[in-house]
Amino acid sequence: MNMLNLPKKIYFKKGSMPVALKEFDEVYHCKRAFIISDANLYINGVVAPVNDFLRGRGIRTAEFFTLDAVPTFENVRSGLPKMLEYQPDVIIGVGGGSVMSAAKAMWLLYENPELDLEETAKKFNSTSASYADFPEVGNKAKLALVSTNASTGAECSPFAVLADASGKQQVIASYKLLPEIACIDSDFTNGMPGELIKKSGLTALTQAARAYVAAGDSEYTQGFAREAAEIVLTRLEAAVKGCPAALERLTYAAALASMAFSNASETIDVNAGVYPNAKEKADKGDRITDLAKHVGFNSAAEFIAACEKLAAL
Repeated sequence: MNMLNLPKKIYFKKGSMPVALKEFDEVYHCKRAFIISDANLYINGVVAPVNDFLRGRGIRTAEFFTLDAVPTFENVRSGLPKMLEYQPDVIIGVGGGSVMSAAKAMWLLYENPELDLEETAKKFNSTSASYADFPEVGNKAKLALVSTNASTGAECSPFAVLADASGKQQVIASYKLLPEIACIDSDFTNGMPGELIKKSGLTALTQAARAYVAAGDSEYTQGFAREAAEIVLTRLEAAVKGCPAALERLTYAAALASMAFSNASETIDVNAGVYPNAKEKADKGDRITDLAKHVGFNSAAEFIAACEKLAAL
């Protein structure tokens, strides 16, 4: 039997942040929010609307913004003393994939302060690992993730990617890491430079294509993947040129691609490049042809040419 593992609630709409986060006041009656982001987003005022909204509803806030570009095990553990002192009842990650990975890992640590994250990554680097054995979360705090780009869709994924002391990236994977609320509000993508939009869109396209050829795919993941791929292929160029409506659609594509990939694949390859490469063209040709036809191309070659055209923008 197929089952989709998703955040409990997903808000897809421009301007949806207030609607999503007011639940932590009205439904969950939270009093203390711990906001995790990075310094650049904080300095550029991206985090301010979240902070202001929560305080306006009587929820006190504390912040942690000292994250590395790829958060390390040591980096996320450094925020634990502040969390234990503050005792939040909701943790909110505001950012891209790295911030969301950190927020998931810090939530896990807050719920299990003695946990060795590096050992956890060795044991639980795939969603096929025993769900029952994964440490519990959600007893002390809820998790909410607010996306600020249109890339990995990490707000809808069960993966946290962290680096060890040598810089090698490791994956902690469990559907228990899915947030209570995922907020895909394109207002938070305002100001993204064109090159970052292009890179983000290609990442979403990669996720969609990989989901489509994954061993664990289903009719549902295929539908998400096709929709995501079609959006990127038809809207990325306009988004790179500054079209707000196109960028809004890309934020949806990233989340859809992530939901497809997260339910079709057991883990992620942190070293994988933009799909499709030569080996994958050979190994997955029939599946790529099927995807190509579903998104409006006559052949895999036409689909690949369209991907390469986007990569050359």
